Amino acid sequence: MLKKAGVLFFIGTAMLLINIISCDPCGGPYADRYKLESISFSPSFFYYKDSTNGSFSLGNIPASSIFSHNLALGIGVRNTYFFSQNYQFDNSWSIINTSYACSPNPATSDEMMRDIQIYSNTDFDGEHPKNTDLAPLFDVILSKHSEAYRNGLRRQNLVEYTAEHQEPFHGLLLVLNSRPEKEDTHTFTLNFHQFGIDIDFLEVTAEAVMIKP
Repeated sequence: MLKKAGVLFFIGTAMLLINIISCDPCGGPYADRYKLESISFSPSFFYYKDSTNGSFSLGNIPASSIFSHNLALGIGVRNTYFFSQNYQFDNSWSIINTSYACSPNPATSDEMMRDIQIYSNTDFDGEHPKNTDLAPLFDVILSKHSEAYRNGLRRQNLVEYTAEHQEPFHGLLLVLNSRPEKEDTHTFTLNFHQFGIDIDFLEVTAEAVMIKP
């Protein structure tokens, strides 16, 4: 009887220690907030595998030049995760939680995208000389998880997209909806504006690319 009581005491103590060491049954705690730290901006080779459902592939830019309909500009993000002042640690422990409930709530952000502008150091056409905002000439490739995609839309003008999506920024893939007037080398610069926590504006320049109409 004493041996059985000792075993039960040992198990109870072990559970208590596990509860103290691990605040979250999934191995947490997990940060509940994130904020934008930096963005990347780079060109790539784009082509549709199936224009009906919008499936596409990306690859490296050819060494010589690229046709305008094959150019994509990707905007990537790097976020910093942190705990908000309102975060509450969950010290509860149960076999059910440990076995089945290891799906922590995703972190959220209080930052909201405000505007995106794109400039080139080269004249694009007669109406868009160098250092003119080229955002209207780009479309956003829509995510398959978006409501617009489910409604049949595969891409949306960048200006319209930013106006409708004043929300946390997760990155975008952009393609041209217009051809340049002539073959030339373009170096695109991205200006990103947001209602931020620490950062309201970021500017990044992509590598130069030779574009054919």
